[in-house]
Amino acid sequence: MRTSLAATARRFLRWEFVPEAVLFAGLTAFFLDQNDAATSAFKSTKAVAIMAIVGLGWLGARAVLARLVPFALARAAAFSVAAAVALAVVVVPAYDNDTVIESFPTAAAVSAPPAAPALPAATDNAPMPTPPAELAAPMATQPAPTSAAARKKPAAAPTTSTTVAPAPVTVAESPTSTTTSPPQPEVAAPPAPAPAASGPQRLRSGSFRGIDHRAEGTVVIYRQPDGRYVIGLEDIDIQPGPDYDLYLVPGENREDTKGGIRLGDLRGNRGTQFYEVPAGVDLENGPWTVLVWCQTFAVPVANSTPS
Repeated sequence: MRTSLAATARRFLRWEFVPEAVLFAGLTAFFLDQNDAATSAFKSTKAVAIMAIVGLGWLGARAVLARLVPFALARAAAFSVAAAVALAVVVVPAYDNDTVIESFPTAAAVSAPPAAPALPAATDNAPMPTPPAELAAPMATQPAPTSAAARKKPAAAPTTSTTVAPAPVTVAESPTSTTTSPPQPEVAAPPAPAPAASGPQRLRSGSFRGIDHRAEGTVVIYRQPDGRYVIGLEDIDIQPGPDYDLYLVPGENREDTKGGIRLGDLRGNRGTQFYEVPAGVDLENGPWTVLVWCQTFAVPVANSTPS
């Protein structure tokens, strides 16, 4: 009976170190297949520190669980989970290609102020104003006044009668006055404002260069009609990895993020994507480097300095 228990314990002890064997095999395969990317981690202080902490933590956990957990199968299960997490963080992302194809972002249209309406031009053939009806009508005729002698009653008339001829009636014709207004000067409409640019303007472009990683594609700097800038990653194919970020760093051929502007997570290692630059950044003043950065191990992946 005692021999049977010892044999079972030995079998469990052999299976207990299977997680370490699987982890070692996975890391070795990754090192042989992706040699440049794997060795780039040793150039980063952060990556070396992470590996040292994980290695020491693993050995310490082994020693503690060997005293606290009497069942080898339980210990093997715990370290199997730890090995799976390590491979998922380090190895699996190196083979996980993600293709993202986006359309160019549209900027808000700048509305032009409406043009002032043109005033009608005055011409010499404009109709004259019609005079008042009182002036246009002819003056009424009035009888001529008779003399004072005629108004007196005549004396006794002699036997012979005298016939007085009527005085001629004079009609006074009042001239019609016509007022002609001077021609008004022609008022020209203000010039219409120059139309705004209807689409983005391509300023500079460059090719991606891999840094211990495989990378290709084109980086383009665009300027929107509203003055903002957009970084375009067009037809890119970058070697995948864990937690890639995109940075905009002042200077030429930069391989670090010091003084840079984080534009966000890299949405895909393949395809075409566009990233808006924060307002207030002038990309036409000096060279700028577009940098793909591995946040997990703090190493550069690819860069380009559009010119």
